[in-house]
Amino acid sequence: MSMRDHFYSLTSIEAIRACVASGNESAVEAIVRGYLEDSDLELDDEPEYRHNAETMIMCEKPPRKEPGCWFHVVPYLAVHLGLSPDDNLPINEGWKHSHVWHPYRKLLRRHITRASRQYLAHLDDGRPLLGKAIQYNGCVFSWLIGTEVQDLYESLSKLDPSVITIPDLTGFHEDFVESLRIVASQSRDLFAGA
Repeated sequence: MSMRDHFYSLTSIEAIRACVASGNESAVEAIVRGYLEDSDLELDDEPEYRHNAETMIMCEKPPRKEPGCWFHVVPYLAVHLGLSPDDNLPINEGWKHSHVWHPYRKLLRRHITRASRQYLAHLDDGRPLLGKAIQYNGCVFSWLIGTEVQDLYESLSKLDPSVITIPDLTGFHEDFVESLRIVASQSRDLFAGA
């Protein structure tokens, strides 16, 4: 992923996936309303934001390449659907991740399971909700279901600390593993994006 990643735990990614191309106009309106109520966002962006929500929910069929900007829609959709999105995770505190994923994955590749390598690839490269790829348009998103979060946590938590040979990655690794532990202990899914 690029820029600054942001991670959310939520009760079900499947409910989000079910909304893609659902034609649920009330969901679009609730998403836009949530966006407008968010004091950190600018009102001038409302038409673009409405467009992003509509391309996700009102499209006739899921696009083969999903716009990365859907990352900004999902948290509001999760609130609307009652999925209790929670971004109170150590990994969200101060990290800018654009420079860490590649060296982090490279350090770990021989020390973790094949499945864990794939989960890290999803978090780094993106994972579409229903399509085949993410259309990178300055944003990207990914997700893991609860069992994948648990598997990744178990794999990374057993890692010998000496594997992390780049000092700048030690804090990232610790915060990432602790975040996975929190999400896994709550049996929740993970949604991430930048």
